[in-house]
Amino acid sequence: MIALAALAQALGGTCFSGSSVQVQHVATLESATPKDLIFILEPQHLAKLDQLSFAAAVVGQSIPSDRPHIVVSNPRKALAQTLHILYPPIPIPPSRHPMALIEGTAELSDTVSVAAFSTIGARSHVGARTVLAERVSLGSDCHVGNDCILYPGVTLYPGTQLGDRVIVHAGTVIGSDGFGYVSDSNGILKMPHIGRVVIESDVEIGANCTIDRGCLGDTHLGQGVKIDNLVHISHNTVIGSHSMIAAQCGFVGSATVGSQVQMGGQVGVSRVTIGNGCIVASKSGVTKDIAAGTLVSGFPAWPHRDEIQKEAFIRRLYKEHRRKKNA
Repeated sequence: MIALAALAQALGGTCFSGSSVQVQHVATLESATPKDLIFILEPQHLAKLDQLSFAAAVVGQSIPSDRPHIVVSNPRKALAQTLHILYPPIPIPPSRHPMALIEGTAELSDTVSVAAFSTIGARSHVGARTVLAERVSLGSDCHVGNDCILYPGVTLYPGTQLGDRVIVHAGTVIGSDGFGYVSDSNGILKMPHIGRVVIESDVEIGANCTIDRGCLGDTHLGQGVKIDNLVHISHNTVIGSHSMIAAQCGFVGSATVGSQVQMGGQVGVSRVTIGNGCIVASKSGVTKDIAAGTLVSGFPAWPHRDEIQKEAFIRRLYKEHRRKKNA
């Protein structure tokens, strides 16, 4: 619980009315009660503010109301900050479950928590305050930094490297072999993958993702990268810092993604280079290099303006065809 004035100070906002009001829970506009804090994330919702039940509201602009509210420059960011304040994670005390299997040469900080049925391979290192949930598997020579969380069923193949404050959600596999084979008249010969996966600090990876190790060099995720669920990143792919990849995207080997790239769901990426700051719309197929700062869509992906003009032209043709057919 926090007083509205104190919350406003923490958010860098301005409190209007009700500075002493105590708030404890955040609710949606539809479910809020007179005890809840609400956030107006879309300007069109301001019109119905007087019809809602709430203890206080956080808005993005000044409003002519004497009901308790805080004005901030970015309500969505303020929502994230408030959730951190009101719902802090429950600390997990250091422990090593007797059903965990830890190789004698592994190095674990005294503040690590290892749950039941987890395994840690030879010469692996786990940093301070890191939490390994049930059935986490670390192969040999892995490095997991400080303050990481690996949720149930996460697998790190040998040699995988994680920085600090990395979060990996359940079922994700990091460091498996890439899809590398050589075919000839005698059949299919597997290409050994001797590289690693290297993941820098402050990365979060969703559930049931697969990230393949490099064939010769490394697969690399830069600092602050955010990966959604069900994403496949193939061998030797490089993703630059602070990029965001939505669900069901797939990368072939040796793709290069720049920094601060935003990628919608179900995007396919060939062996190309995507420049810094690009936005790739959902369901696009990236088959050619994309210059920095470009918004693309379609299959094959090209500038979004061209794609929507193409779609409009096709629909006009179809409507004309249908008109003539029905005439």
